[in-house]
Amino acid sequence: MSVIAKHYIAGEWVDGPGRTASFDPANGTIVGEAELGSAALGGQAIDAARAAFETSTWAVDPRLRAGVLLEFADRLEKRQNELARL
Repeated sequence: MSVIAKHYIAGEWVDGPGRTASFDPANGTIVGEAELGSAALGGQAIDAARAAFETSTWAVDPRLRAGVLLEFADRLEKRQNELARL
């Protein structure tokens, strides 16, 4: 299996406490694996988000937030067919 979905926390891909298979609901085949989550990982993600919020201009710069959201929308649009198939 080549696709493994991991957690992205504080700029790094993080393993969970284990993995689970991800199934295609249309035919039941395994399409990849996903790292399991945990309360500890949730806490790490919250801490990282808070640190980013407090140490960057994100909270006070609406143009930055708009730019990030527009870039995200552009990336989604470019991959819309792939995402629709998934």
